[in-house]
This record gives sequence, structure tokens and C-alpha cells, in this order.
Amino acid sequence: MLNLMLEPPPPAQNRARALFDLIAIGLVIAVLTTIHYTNYHYEVDYHILLQFAYYLPVIYVAMRFGPAGGIISSFVITLLF
Repeated sequence: MLNLMLEPPPPAQNRARALFDLIAIGLVIAVLTTIHYTNYHYEVDYHILLQFAYYLPVIYVAMRFGPAGGIISSFVITLLF
């Protein structure tokens, strides 16, 4: 019979993956914020699109780090926005 149980990755690999995810999410948020503040204010369509684009990192962080991560990331994005 096949053993379908997957072994968890070693702790060092978990920490490296979490660090990579945090850096990638930070870069995405930084790029979205930069685009938001360098865009002309009378182009309302772009600002609405960017507002919805901010949901993607929050959803990913909430899936990866749990509800606390989602709340913290949404708070940080709110402060930046």
C-alpha cells in the first residue's frame, strides 16, 4: 500500500520560505504604493484598479500566515494608502 502521508519540510526550509514570502509581498505592496502615488490624481480609473489590486497581497498573506497576518498586512496597507 502506498504511503500518502507527506513529511513536513525541515524548519530551516520553512523559515527561508516564510522570509521569501515576506520579501515578495513587501515588494508587491511597495510597487503598488509607488504606482498609486506617482499616478495622476485625475485618472480615477487607475486608482480604483489599484485599490482592488491591494486585495491580492492581503488575501495571500491571510492564506499563508493566517488571520493575524491578514489583519496586520491590511493595517500596513491602510497606513500606506
